[in-house]
Parts: sequence; C-alpha cells; structure tokens
Amino acid sequence: MLLLSAMLSWPQYSLSLLLLLLVAFISMMLGIAKIVEPQISIKLDENGLTYFHSKGCFSIPWQDIQRVDIPTLGYPPQQLAYLGIKLKRPEALLESISPRLCSHFIVEQRALLILAMRHHSDCPSCASDHLFDVRDYVAPDKTRYRGLNGMLGHRIRLLNQLLGYHIYLSSNCLDRPIQDFLPLLRQYQQQAIMAPSID
Repeated sequence: MLLLSAMLSWPQYSLSLLLLLLVAFISMMLGIAKIVEPQISIKLDENGLTYFHSKGCFSIPWQDIQRVDIPTLGYPPQQLAYLGIKLKRPEALLESISPRLCSHFIVEQRALLILAMRHHSDCPSCASDHLFDVRDYVAPDKTRYRGLNGMLGHRIRLLNQLLGYHIYLSSNCLDRPIQDFLPLLRQYQQQAIMAPSID
C-alpha cells in the first residue's frame, strides 16, 4: 500500500521504486534459500555415507562402497575438485536418491561428463549424444530404471568408464579440504567393516 501511494505521489520515480521492490524481493528469496539449506552436507556414521542437499538426500551403506578418492584426468594426472566414490553396486544410489536430487546430479555433472569425453573420446563432439540418455537403464540383476533414475544410471555408468567412479561430490559441499576429508571417510569405512568381525 505504501509503495502504491509513493508511486502515485511521485510518478517520475515509479520505475525506480518498482526496480527497488524487485531487488528487495530477490534478496529476500536468496536469504530464505540460504536459511533452508542443510547445515550438514555429508554425514558419516556406522551405517554408511549420507549426502544431504536442499533438493534431497541419498544414503550409501559402507558395504556398497568399493573405493573413495580424488579423481584425476590427463597425463600428468590433474586432480579434479571432486570426491569420487566407486560403488560395488551402482544401483544402491538409484534406489535411495530422491527425484529432485537425481535431476540436479544429471545437470550438475554435465560439465564433468563433457570434460571427460573430450579427454578420453575419439569423438570429443559426441559428448552431446550422452548428455540426456533417456533409454531405460537395465541393471545386471535385470531391474529396470526409468525416467530420471534411468538417465542417472547411464550417466554414472559412463562416468565410471571414463574416470573410474560412479558418484562425484563437489569439493564445495565438504566442510574441509578433500585431502583432509578422505582419511576421515576411510577411517569410518574401515571401522564399519571391522565392527561385525569383533562381535
């Protein structure tokens, strides 16, 4: 109401006031988005690794994780700014990921796929053929994954072929540098693997 009366009182400033209102609204929305963002992005416990994002979460049990490390590309090897997770059973991710996070991963890892395809492929321009593979993904146990899960299934299979890992978590989501996070993650995994044999 105040804005409307100001616009009517000073018509020459109406555009400026409207722009000011728009900037204030956008700033408020960004602030709210920051507030609802999860405080913890990765949780490690005796059961496995859980990844939290504003678009959803997924959990991977320790027994489904084969290897974790920093992916490299090229010769001499250059470390990528990702935490790479190789799974024994890639379907573990497809079974636990939310649709919104699945969609986010497909879009977020597009640049990583293009980089890997340019480096490893005889046809660097063919990367676009693999960006949105909409066919059903058929797991080794003949389970069919359709839609976003199918697309992500093809994506993680291709990234594993090119870079050696199924899941890539950006270093930005970690609370410390990757070099400090890796030993902690490996320690949790080792403790979880050894725990059943102690009982």
